[in-house]
Amino acid sequence: MIELKKVAIGYQKKGGVLTVQENINGCISKGKLVGLLGGNGKGKSTLLRTILGLQPALKGEVLIQGIPLSGISAKAMAKEVAVVLTDKIQTPYMTVRELIESGRSPHTNWWGKMKHEDLLLIEQVIDQLGIDAIQHRPFNELSDGQKQLSLIGRALAQDTGVILLDEPAAHLDVPNKIRIFSLLQQLSRGGKTVLICSHDLDLSLRFCDDLLLLHQEELPVLGMAEELVLNGTFGRYFNQGEVQFNIQSGRFDFQKKFRRQVNIDTVPSPQRRWLVQALHKKEIGISPLPTENEIQWKDSQWHFNSQQFDHLSPLINAIDTYLT
Repeated sequence: MIELKKVAIGYQKKGGVLTVQENINGCISKGKLVGLLGGNGKGKSTLLRTILGLQPALKGEVLIQGIPLSGISAKAMAKEVAVVLTDKIQTPYMTVRELIESGRSPHTNWWGKMKHEDLLLIEQVIDQLGIDAIQHRPFNELSDGQKQLSLIGRALAQDTGVILLDEPAAHLDVPNKIRIFSLLQQLSRGGKTVLICSHDLDLSLRFCDDLLLLHQEELPVLGMAEELVLNGTFGRYFNQGEVQFNIQSGRFDFQKKFRRQVNIDTVPSPQRRWLVQALHKKEIGISPLPTENEIQWKDSQWHFNSQQFDHLSPLINAIDTYLT
C-alpha cells in the first residue's frame, strides 16, 4: 500500500519554495484502484513523482508497504513499484516484445536470463493488451497509442504489488481506454495497489474504487468515488462557471439558458437521452411544465405539431424551424 502523511509537494526555486499542494493524507490500500484527479496544474504528476522518490516531498512522509521512501533502495523499489509516466522514451533498436521483457529485469539474474514462468507472464501481458500483432515491430515506429499500450505492458510485466500510471489512457481510442481501465480494475481485484492519474473523469468514476482529488483552494481529499459525488465534493472540485457536474447523468454539462423550450415528458429512454442532446445542440431546452410544444414517441415514431417523423433528424429540423 501507499501511505501519505501530511505530505506537501512542490519545487525549490531560486527565490524560495513553490508549494503546489500540502497536507495530503491518506492510505491507498491493497486491492484498490484509485484515481488521482485534479485540474491542470494542480500537482497530479508532481505527486506521482514524489511518491516514486523522483523528487523529494517538501514536508511529510511517503511510505510504500509501510517503509519510508528513504529506507527503500532503487533495486527494492523496482520490485515493489511499476510506473508508466508521460515522459517520452527513445528505444531505436528495441521491439515491443523486448521492451515488455525489460520489465522482468528486476526479477531475473545478473545475465537477464528469463525462466519459463517469465516467458509465460510476457505472453499473458501481450494477450491482455491485445498487441500480439505489433509485438515484433520496432517501438519507435509505432503510433502514440501503440507506444502507450507497450509501456503499460512493460509495467505489467514487472509484476509489482504497486502500479503507478500517469495518464495511461492518453493517445488511446475509446475501446482501448476502456480495456486499460478494466484491466487495471481486474489487477486491483487480484490484490495489487493501483494509482492512476487521469484527466478522464468519466472513466475514473466508472472504474475507480476511490478518488484522490486535488484542488487549488481546498484541501486534498481521498474517499469512495460514489460518496464524493453524492456529498457534492466531486462537483465542487471540478465545476467551472457554466460547466457544472450533473449528479443525475454523472457527466459535466454546459449550463445554458434556453430561450426556446419543448416538453418531452412522455418520451421514454433511450430515445429521451439522445433527443435531449440533439435539442440542446439547437439551443432548445426542456420545459418542466406541460406546453403545447410537446414531443411524443409512440408506435416507433416521433410526433410533434400534428406531424409524424420516422427519424430524429427531420424532427429536430422541424422543431428548430417551428420555434424560430
